[in-house]
Amino acid sequence: MFDSVWNMQEGDSKTQFLTLMHTGAFLEKDVLVFNAGESELDADVSYYEIGRNFRTYTEVTGAYTMDRFQPIPKNMTIVSYPFCWLQDQIVRHGSNESDLDLSVYRQVTGANAPRVLFTYMMRQPKAHRRMIWDLLEANELINEYCTNAEKGISIDLSHIVRGDIIENYDYDWQTHSFPEWYFDCLIDLVPETHVNQMFFTEKTWRAFLGMRIPLIIGAQNQMKQLNKMGFKFPEWTRWSEWDNKKHEYDRVRGCIETLHSLSKKDVSELWETSYYERRHNMMLCFDLATSIEPPFEGYGEELQWDHGYGYRSNFDFTRSISANVSANI
Repeated sequence: MFDSVWNMQEGDSKTQFLTLMHTGAFLEKDVLVFNAGESELDADVSYYEIGRNFRTYTEVTGAYTMDRFQPIPKNMTIVSYPFCWLQDQIVRHGSNESDLDLSVYRQVTGANAPRVLFTYMMRQPKAHRRMIWDLLEANELINEYCTNAEKGISIDLSHIVRGDIIENYDYDWQTHSFPEWYFDCLIDLVPETHVNQMFFTEKTWRAFLGMRIPLIIGAQNQMKQLNKMGFKFPEWTRWSEWDNKKHEYDRVRGCIETLHSLSKKDVSELWETSYYERRHNMMLCFDLATSIEPPFEGYGEELQWDHGYGYRSNFDFTRSISANVSANI
């Protein structure tokens, strides 16, 4: 069916692919691109324009909504597979890579009431993430669990020095896991990857799986979409007042205003009254993660995901962990 299959999770494959595309290497080829860990090939790519470089082009994307790919030529097909990062988080916290070792999830469900209202973890700098930090500072909300790698405030990654984002396995593992102090916070203020496209990364799923309350700065109506999926948020998050704002600054400002008002509340009381939502959301993750079968099976090693697993084996491992959690937690 496909003459050429590309996996964008492997090394510099994206650079190689775009270079070959511009040289005309795919003009007479049917191409499959597996890009479920990202929401687009590149911010500068016009999908309508690149269509002329292929006989047919099919991309599996991690994007939840398809507006990024419009308009699209007839020879292009985009397939959404939006839960790779959720599967990544479930497998990552399946302790010791065993579907039977549920110690991390038992730690989550047995955690004591947190002491601090929220955490904010800013690693790769982006405009909306800097905006969040600036408004937190302006409202005197920065606390001991607010991190900013750009400024050298990185208690979550103690080996990172200012301006040096280390790209290796240890860095990836730490940034995608629960920091040791994570359960001392009730709210995870999540600065998602994009503010103009709906894309759910490990940042969102970690909060749900950790039984925290996420306040998410992503695309317009991102929390509304999660709510439609079945996720529940306490009334005191006031998410519907700011999540629908068209400009990201207004969404950030509304979110920070919510945090400011919550800073005057008793964290233990907020923790207790939000138990139903937190428990419900964690368990919903295990159902949602395997609700969509991996597309385009049969392409073997080209479709590897994280941890050295293929997409199918990662899906199956996630399903096994989820079944054990549902039966035993």
